[in-house]
Amino acid sequence: MEMAGLCGRTFLQFFEFLHSSFIKRIDIFIISSSTDPNDRSLTRIYPFVKGYFDKASGLDAAFNLPQFLL
Repeated sequence: MEMAGLCGRTFLQFFEFLHSSFIKRIDIFIISSSTDPNDRSLTRIYPFVKGYFDKASGLDAAFNLPQFLL
């Protein structure tokens, strides 16, 4: 979840503060190369995070994404 300029965790903290003011619901899906198990736990901490996918999953993750959009 480390990115140049802005950490993914910091983004989620800012988004949590702002998301209630949005007119439309915005869901977040995390695609990460991180192997840290704590990063996967973000799907339980933030209700707007609807999925966590490993970059290594590649196309398999992309094909499974529609099930989360229902």
